[in-house]
Amino acid sequence: MIAWPLVKAWIAETAPTLPAFSGAHVLTGLPTTRSSAAKYLVVGAVMEEDNAGSYQRSPAYDGTVWTETGEVRSMIVAQSGQGDDSDNEAAAFAMIEALDEAAHADNTLGGVLSAETLIETSVDVLAISNLRGTATALVHVLRYTTTT
Repeated sequence: MIAWPLVKAWIAETAPTLPAFSGAHVLTGLPTTRSSAAKYLVVGAVMEEDNAGSYQRSPAYDGTVWTETGEVRSMIVAQSGQGDDSDNEAAAFAMIEALDEAAHADNTLGGVLSAETLIETSVDVLAISNLRGTATALVHVLRYTTTT
């Protein structure tokens, strides 16, 4: 079984349960219109990019098991109508820290992945200015190596 869609679903289901995501919208793909929410997470998609993630599978052991290495790309945005970006940045980083802690607390992601899974995360930090004010956007990459 391919793990990538299961990892994406875990992110989408787990994020709203974390206190740092209180009041945030969680989307499982690009919004059809600009979100009016002050905080939101787009899972498995990054605005202005075509890359939602990737995975690679190869036979392991005796060929009955597969090793899958993949990454799910998501984007967290914290927006305000203020010129000072410090509140946006604090909100965005609180969200990313909560999501990373949840992923590293259970490397199986609630049983979605095998027990010997390796979880890694990385973040690109973007500062945005638009008609609504300023925003901090974090492009979050959750990488995993698992057996399926």
